[in-house]
Amino acid sequence: MLTLTSDYGVKDFFVGAFKGSLYAANPDVTIVDLSHHVKPYGIAEAAFILQQAYPFFPKKTVHIVLVNVEQCYPDRLVAMEMDGHFFLGGDNGLLPMIRPDFKPDRVVQLAIGNHQDLTSAWAVLAKAAIYLESGGALHVLGSDYSCVNQSRAIKPSVFEEGTGILGNVIYIDNFGNLITNINKQLFDEVFGKQQPTIYLPRNRKVKKLHENYHSEGLTPGDIAAIFNYGGLLEIGIVNAGVQINGANKLLHVKENDTIRLILE
Repeated sequence: MLTLTSDYGVKDFFVGAFKGSLYAANPDVTIVDLSHHVKPYGIAEAAFILQQAYPFFPKKTVHIVLVNVEQCYPDRLVAMEMDGHFFLGGDNGLLPMIRPDFKPDRVVQLAIGNHQDLTSAWAVLAKAAIYLESGGALHVLGSDYSCVNQSRAIKPSVFEEGTGILGNVIYIDNFGNLITNINKQLFDEVFGKQQPTIYLPRNRKVKKLHENYHSEGLTPGDIAAIFNYGGLLEIGIVNAGVQINGANKLLHVKENDTIRLILE
């Protein structure tokens, strides 16, 4: 099984052409589209999508990431094995952002050698993906690669006195919900059963966590804070996307904006 993530959108021919090259090599291959709406060159956004999605796939799935890969051709295209999955893309800082505790089992530099047909990042990644999907061994694709670009996703910080957490909005979903980098484990370690006030940009605040957007007491248009299915703190507007704008528009919040959780 292959998954495909890109910043190509769906208007142009790029996604269809790349998938066509995969089917030409193996007409029976299964391809799952994770997202093609990653913002242009948005490696952090693509990494987040992969981080949330890949654990639901079977082991040995091959995840192809076509975000900012052409600049990595020919000598910085890599294949990585981690958690029993394979990841293919460019060494552009994206791969280490898939997991905060980045510990790959192996990373190899995809070798081009004398293959005259491998004239683009597309061609290299497609060939490697089909090979791995068919059960091929990672080490055959190239030599070990130890100088991976060690970019890291922004991490939350805890106040010295232990009374608060400083985090950031790392992703805005299709409903305009604000997904932060503050996870449930850190929240519980800092606050236990206490309820902090959540401060948003422009003096907005939320004083209570809810189980979900349908919890008792919430009405359409309310600002709600929940821990989502991925265990991350999320702020949204109840019934957003129907007749109500999402939290990003109503609250004028964008990616990388600061979120503060403070005990008062």
